Amino acid sequence: MLGTQNLLELAREFGVSNFVYASSSSVYGGNTEFPFTETQMSIAPSRLMLPPTKANEMQAACYSRLYHFQFPVCASYGLRPQRPSRYGIRMFIEKMDRGEPIPMYGDGGFERDFTYVDDIVNGILG
Repeated sequence: MLGTQNLLELAREFGVSNFVYASSSSVYGGNTEFPFTETQMSIAPSRLMLPPTKANEMQAACYSRLYHFQFPVCASYGLRPQRPSRYGIRMFIEKMDRGEPIPMYGDGGFERDFTYVDDIVNGILG
């Protein structure tokens, strides 16, 4: 949280107009409302990383309002190995590679957005 605070202070000091924060959809914790929106607040974090991650988002949103810079937030995935128990993308790819069916949870109507990490980097550089 202190690292984010330092970056936000530098952004303010140097008049940065865009502060991009690659977050985690896990900040929504046990939320049952779908789709998730940035305005939803989790009151029941389910992992240890959630409170500080949500605090970082709230901190950056506050700086955005006070010092008038854009603050896009995105959940990302990339090439590095991910914990198999946690990330659907890895599970989906491994199951497709093995010719296995992909499990469907609920009625199949749930959607989730992910942004490939290279696309985030290209967007920042652009």
